[in-house]
Formats: sequence, structure tokens, C-alpha cells
Amino acid sequence: MFLTSNPSIARRISVFSILAGACFAPEGAHADPPPAPEGWQWQKVESLTDEFDDDQVDEAKWWKKNPYWVGRAPGLFKEAQVTEGGGFLRLKNSQAAPTTEKHWVHTGFLASKGRTAVTPGMYIETRMKCAKDGTVAGFWFSQPGGPQEIDVQEGVGFPANGDKKLTMAMRMNTHYVVNKVDKKTPQNHALEAGVGDAFHTHGVWWKDKDIAIMYCNGKEAAVHEFGGEFTGGMQLNLNTETQDWIGDPSPERLKDDKLNTTLFDYVRTWVLVTSPTAPATGTD
Repeated sequence: MFLTSNPSIARRISVFSILAGACFAPEGAHADPPPAPEGWQWQKVESLTDEFDDDQVDEAKWWKKNPYWVGRAPGLFKEAQVTEGGGFLRLKNSQAAPTTEKHWVHTGFLASKGRTAVTPGMYIETRMKCAKDGTVAGFWFSQPGGPQEIDVQEGVGFPANGDKKLTMAMRMNTHYVVNKVDKKTPQNHALEAGVGDAFHTHGVWWKDKDIAIMYCNGKEAAVHEFGGEFTGGMQLNLNTETQDWIGDPSPERLKDDKLNTTLFDYVRTWVLVTSPTAPATGTD
């Protein structure tokens, strides 16, 4: 596995990160990991990979909920909102009660059963198209009970607050919260098509305890230097939710099946391992 404590490897990775902006997939297409550094190769992590093409959620890999969070009002995560069909994971949003109730929106959440399965050295990506109903679609990693979080994409297909710029962005962030102080690193990457109008591929290389590199449609989008040391493992999350900074979803759009569902084409995970063809080092 990738060992970031090795200074020579760290130097090779740092040099590589300068070159990683080269395009390795066309707009919105299926992508792959960036080229592995010299002496390393990418190995797929099957427990965190799913093509979502068998019309049934693999409950050996995933929770159809978040075991550690029920959702943010007016939304609630419900297992019934999480299905597979037509080659996609489908997270459907719906109005479940009058808008006068505290919780009147049901949304979907898919979480890895491995609470600490996502670790440094991994590259993870998904291809997604966001609902256009006023919810926010997320591809992110969390540490239940811990200080760290990586948000690869918080996609807004329809801006309930009227801010159309939100629909044209890969909205990234990391959080490191200690004593209620959030050392966050928000960045946006502009897109050529809206997140609710086209599929986009979003990926992240959690490089080491200090840095994550974000990718969009096969190109480097941003480098995030964490606000603290990201050393622990995290849970992989794909979800839809309500957010107070954007306003409440549209009841009319929640009733429209052409607008109320976020689609995930796949999620794929790789980890760096030493290459069997790497030259030997050291002396006899």
C-alpha cells in the first residue's frame, strides 16, 4: 500500500502532481485513475466499487441509509428512496408531508459498510447527474465521530435560491473541525454543462495526510491542503439532502419524476500498490 512516510516516494508524488492536470478522459465520460507514479500501480478496491448495473443494491457493500445521521430538516434519509435500475443508482427525492411539517422531504443515502474503509493512497470517482428539484447531491467522505470530511462534489441541479451559478460548478471542500472551529477549504471548478443537464465524472486522490487532489471529467480541478492531519479512515457517501444555504426544495419539482432523481452511473475505487516490475532499491 502507498506509504506516504517515505520521503523519496513523497518527492516522486509531488513531482507527479504537477503533471496530473493533463486530460485523461473526455468531458463527462468514464474516466480512470491518473497515471500511477513510477514504481507504483493502481489496484481496484472491489469493496468500494460498484457499476450499479444489476437492478439491486448490493447490501453486502452498502447501507441504504447513513447509520450515523438521519438527515437535515426538512429532509429525512429513507431507504425506500435508494434503488438501482437502468444501469444507475437512483436516489429519488419526494414530498412526504405538508410543507408546514418539520420533516416533509424524503431523500436518499448510500454509505459504505466500511466505516473507515476509505484511506490515504486511494483514488475514488463517480459519474453522476443531479436532480433538479432543489436538493443537493453529494459525493463525499466522512469520519463518524471524527474531525475530518472530504466533499468531492455538492451538486446543485436546481437552485432554490435562484443562484444559477451553482448549477455550473463542481463544488468541493474539506473540513477539519476541532473545538467547533472548521478549518475548511472550499473551492469551485467551472463546468461547461449544468450538473442537472449532463453527467459529470468527479474524482479525488486522497494523496496523504496533508493533500487531496480533485478531478473533474478527467482533468485536475483543484488541490486541497487540509486544515489538519487527515490520517484516519472514512466512510464513502453518495446522497441527496436538503441544505439551509440553498433553501427548501420545490414541491412541484419533487412530484416530477423527470426532475426528482439523482443518478450515479458507478463508483470506482483504486489504491496504489508497489509495482511488481519496479526496480529493486538498496544494497545487498
